Amino acid sequence: LEGRSSFQLTASFSPEGTGSLVYWESSDVGVARVDAQGVVTGRSPGEAVVTAYGACGVSAQCRVEVRHVPATGVRLLAAGVTLNVGDDAAIECAVLPENASDPRVEFSIAPGGVAEINRRGVLRGVAEGEAVLTVRARDGGWEASIPVSVGPAPRRWRALLVGEQGYAATVAAVRTGSANSVAAIRSMLGALSMDGARWQVNTRLDASRDGVLAAIGEAFAGASEGDMNLFYITCH
Repeated sequence: LEGRSSFQLTASFSPEGTGSLVYWESSDVGVARVDAQGVVTGRSPGEAVVTAYGACGVSAQCRVEVRHVPATGVRLLAAGVTLNVGDDAAIECAVLPENASDPRVEFSIAPGGVAEINRRGVLRGVAEGEAVLTVRARDGGWEASIPVSVGPAPRRWRALLVGEQGYAATVAAVRTGSANSVAAIRSMLGALSMDGARWQVNTRLDASRDGVLAAIGEAFAGASEGDMNLFYITCH
């Protein structure tokens, strides 16, 4: 096998028609991996033995040699990336040729502070501005770059509706007015479209003081200047 290319192995039984079920195994999955259908794929340079097991203890083996294929380049699958603050984008890239032995890459962004990217290639907008994203192949040091543009965070419409209907022991019955009010406002907000966006509504009923404070922090986490945050609490 040349690099990370694949080959279909086929097992046959003697005499013909005496079996069909085959279990495949590689002696070194770091060198060559084989799937349940007998397709063997190169992983890294070296040698391994692929064994096909049949019923009644029969087996056959194939020696697999995987040869090194050096990288000849790297490319990004997008011409550029545009996103907003707080948004994520998956960055796709490919080391050339397709069967290169080492497909590993490293990402970097300059200048820093506009966007950040993790090892899995997920890009996140951090602050408004322009930057350049570069991918580098570990084998050969080949590089490719694309521009990154980060716009302002989109305006969010979030509401927290709290209804308190539990009263002191001097009140004989639970009064449902608070729950009804919360349900009505939730229904109203659910029917509204604000600049093409929908309200994100959270509700709490009969929460403790600490529970209400925690709900506020959760519902409005990461709030920015352009957001619309509605907090409604009713205690009939």
